[in-house]
Amino acid sequence: MTKGADRSALICSVTRALWGEVGPNLRRVLAKDVDNQILLHFFFDGEPSDEDLESASVSAAEVISDYPDHELSEEVIRCDAPEMIRQEVGWLTIFARRER
Repeated sequence: MTKGADRSALICSVTRALWGEVGPNLRRVLAKDVDNQILLHFFFDGEPSDEDLESASVSAAEVISDYPDHELSEEVIRCDAPEMIRQEVGWLTIFARRER
């Protein structure tokens, strides 16, 4: 992570951006800051609806507004439960749905 977005600030930014935007199909949100680019991954159970896509977009816009010197890359990924979501090194889990 670059010094442009420290870990705590990025966690707070993405958490705040998700307020009111988490629907029942959202499984996980991951974030990463690399080379002045904020990367966001939104994992959905089932095909994301138009409302799901809009919520991800709104959340991403809220995050990037906190980092005017950064670029944004957001990705919406379908990953149906109970399939495991892989998390690579360096990514921060911001939201994780309870699953059994």
